[in-house]
Amino acid sequence: MIAAVTSDFWETLVHDTPENLARGRALRLASTARILAAAGMEPPMAAIEAAYERSGAEMRARFWSVRRDAPIGSQYV
Repeated sequence: MIAAVTSDFWETLVHDTPENLARGRALRLASTARILAAAGMEPPMAAIEAAYERSGAEMRARFWSVRRDAPIGSQYV
């Protein structure tokens, strides 16, 4: 009996366009700024963008470059 079926959704079943990737990035940055502001922290958008880019670089170096995803537990460190 099959208990579960999984698939790699992004870039396997759905191919993103550069325009959609840019919209997603903008939404993530705006959401991060809004959450930080609600917590009483309002860093400049340039700082949020720099942190976003650094996190992507770290994920590529540690996981995606070796075709792995970050384990859930390590995403909170």
